[in-house]
Amino acid sequence: MSVAEPSPAPLDVVSILARPDQAARLDVDAAFTGAHQRNIDWLLDRLSKSTAGVRGLIAGTPRLSTLPLAVAEETPQLSPTIVALIAQAYAQYFLANAGDTEGRAPSAFVGYDARFLSAEFGEIFTRVFVGNGLRVVRDHRREPTPTPVTSFMALYAGLGGGIQITASHNPPNHNGVKSSTWYGGVDTDDISDKIAEQLHALVGGGGQIRFGALPDALMEEVDAKGIYAREYLRATFPEEDLQPLKDAFATSGFLFDGLHGVGGSAMRQYLDLLLPGTDWRGSIQLLNAEPDPTIGGIEKPDPSDPNTLVLSGAIAYLAAHPEVLVSVTADMDADRIGTAVVIPESEVARARRFGLFVSGFEGGVYAVRFTPNQIFTLIAYDRLLSATRSTPGGLREAANSGALDGSRYHLLTTIASSVLAEQMAKTYGLQFHLTAVGFKNLGKLARQIDGQGTGDVILALMEESGGAQIGPFRPWNETGDTIHRDKDTCALALALFNLAARLKLQGRTILDFYLEMAEQFGSLAYFERLDAYLPDRATAEDPQRGDEANRVKAEMLERLVWLHDPANHGTLLSLLGYDPAGATREPDAELSEISLLVKTEGEWRTIHPTAARYTLPNRERVEFYRAGPFPHDGMRINVYDPAGRIRCWTLVRASGTEALLRVYMEILEPLDDPNALRLADQFEPLLAHLGLNRYSIAAGQLDYAAEFRSTVQAKYASA
Repeated sequence: MSVAEPSPAPLDVVSILARPDQAARLDVDAAFTGAHQRNIDWLLDRLSKSTAGVRGLIAGTPRLSTLPLAVAEETPQLSPTIVALIAQAYAQYFLANAGDTEGRAPSAFVGYDARFLSAEFGEIFTRVFVGNGLRVVRDHRREPTPTPVTSFMALYAGLGGGIQITASHNPPNHNGVKSSTWYGGVDTDDISDKIAEQLHALVGGGGQIRFGALPDALMEEVDAKGIYAREYLRATFPEEDLQPLKDAFATSGFLFDGLHGVGGSAMRQYLDLLLPGTDWRGSIQLLNAEPDPTIGGIEKPDPSDPNTLVLSGAIAYLAAHPEVLVSVTADMDADRIGTAVVIPESEVARARRFGLFVSGFEGGVYAVRFTPNQIFTLIAYDRLLSATRSTPGGLREAANSGALDGSRYHLLTTIASSVLAEQMAKTYGLQFHLTAVGFKNLGKLARQIDGQGTGDVILALMEESGGAQIGPFRPWNETGDTIHRDKDTCALALALFNLAARLKLQGRTILDFYLEMAEQFGSLAYFERLDAYLPDRATAEDPQRGDEANRVKAEMLERLVWLHDPANHGTLLSLLGYDPAGATREPDAELSEISLLVKTEGEWRTIHPTAARYTLPNRERVEFYRAGPFPHDGMRINVYDPAGRIRCWTLVRASGTEALLRVYMEILEPLDDPNALRLADQFEPLLAHLGLNRYSIAAGQLDYAAEFRSTVQAKYASA
């Protein structure tokens, strides 16, 4: 194993990066920790609250035009030196924990997005890994890499894991480190825990950060995006399956908004490979396809936020190009999605009635902006139709006749997701799985299902926050792997483009398809997520006021945890509108369909939560359970009708790293008499109990509880 030889004199990280052909070492000693104490304190605090990598400030303002390394070294959070420290901890983890990677040699794929300093931080990881004797694979020609490609390459290339430099959908002055497992999923909490242990040992016990010199025989460059397209996307979208898309090019358009990240260039490469011999450029518009670390000046570039689609120009493009059937927007590392579909004014009331968010724009243009829950369930439904297309009579007849073996098909989502997916699974007898919040949990479960070797089909992995993945109907490799275990905007865009094209050729639209799906379930779903920055956004995002913000968050969590105490169950029932005196406590029940990864007595294990249950005189049932071992994991509450079907639910949970409380709420309304405002009526008392009626996003704005009602009323005004 080769390791870096020490440099002749002590250096700092900026100087080391300026000399790529020279190996170097930095001692992590008292002088080092003293010089970087503020950043180290931030890092250790961050690690104590999050197990999904780290993200932090690299500059004080989101409005940047350039960012030299030396300037970034002055940030109180993710400085180049802190990145080097993290890289050394990861190197030590890979060297010490081959058992976590099924015996693979210490190695990793290193990718990065197009943010400020992403390439430089990727270089730090590459040199530190090489300096510690680890094999490194990265994208060729120093190209940026989408996160799903980085995670895929860890599995494909037989590596110990993947490292992605990205801050996902955060503002331009943020960056971060996200890591993935050898099997292509995001690192789960048990793995992240071991990496954190290495970092604590390095800071507390001393050591060295070892930088290798480049070039080095341990470092290899490959066409990672080309490999992903040839091996995985081509298996998921065989050329013959994309024929509807090719047939629709003559009359229809499609929009992919790369949002100035890596998605645009990746999508261009994928389309060239998957659609050879076609003039796809005449019909598929790539908007904001060239990387720009300023992200076009968008300070909150989350594609699942409808406002992002306005700021990026996607909505304006749709308004000017009525031939476009569907628009897809990525985030900076191409693993989140935002969607929009233009509809005629005559369809607005019908769309809103079915719980869809419709916005009007100048010139009489209206666009449906699907929530992640809605669009992912729609894609999963289409995948089920595609998987059963060869079945005589198709999906419906097979389901009605009992010929459909739904147990072969799996749908994986999290406890924060809409019940739309659950309704679909129940309608067709699919295997339905719920996990704790976080795509890492979906990836781990998908690997377990594939590992059974039964030939089952995983239709989709999907989470409410904007990420999903689909896969082929048979294994893409010789070891029986089916679905890739990380989320991918480009794969979802290809699925939506082909679906929209097929519907167009049939004289239908995506709106028609969604409503057809919803009508089969017999009810309408109105869903809303309330994001409450505490006590307001300015305080929550001010690093100097963290204690004040976290105190307010802790108070709300205490009120939530208080409700779970059996002595206070009556209060919870009252908040939901029930008389506690008429409620009957039923035996607690283990929810076997829900998997949570928790650490108890120093050991990580998968458990099923236990729910408290009450039956009401009208035979409705209320159940609730803790969503994880920590207070910030929150609590989920379900209300079932007398027939055992879910009527409404809420999940209250807090961010582990921000002074942010998230409340997910959904209600199912009957097709013949829907009323979206019942969503607000149902959950306003709970919001008030938590204290959300005493805080607002900014001075002079509606409090969070009142804002929730106002939002529901505005979004579904015609419902």
